[in-house]
Amino acid sequence: CSMRCWLDEALDCLPFETLPDLAVSYHGEAVSYTDKGEYDKALKLNDKALAIRLKVLGPDCPDSAVSYSWKAFILEKQGRHDAALECYDKTLHIKMKVYGRWDSRVEDTYICKARVLEGLGRHNEARDMQCKARNIRERFDDYSRMF
Repeated sequence: CSMRCWLDEALDCLPFETLPDLAVSYHGEAVSYTDKGEYDKALKLNDKALAIRLKVLGPDCPDSAVSYSWKAFILEKQGRHDAALECYDKTLHIKMKVYGRWDSRVEDTYICKARVLEGLGRHNEARDMQCKARNIRERFDDYSRMF
């Protein structure tokens, strides 16, 4: 049985209300291993957190976006830029759906995507992401000056 199969069986045995806390624990460990440069361990733990969040909270939950974003960051650190972009795209989709296209959390994801695209030498696409991020920042700044 694959790791995914084993995890699904294990999750079915746990009390439903404890699962989000377990995901937070896995995510915390993933952050710690990432900080230490132990990216393979971090990725495995983050994938566990993501699997729980997708199963319990759903694919459009902000917590799922956090797991996708962290996975992208780990993949980026490993030099797996194309896979990182896919995860940032999933993050962006969730954040835009939940928060709207003008939210600062969407801006952050555009900045992350731009960094990865720059690393791949895709400078025009990176500039497009930076422009989208700047438009959000300018709109936010204009809005905050109104008050």
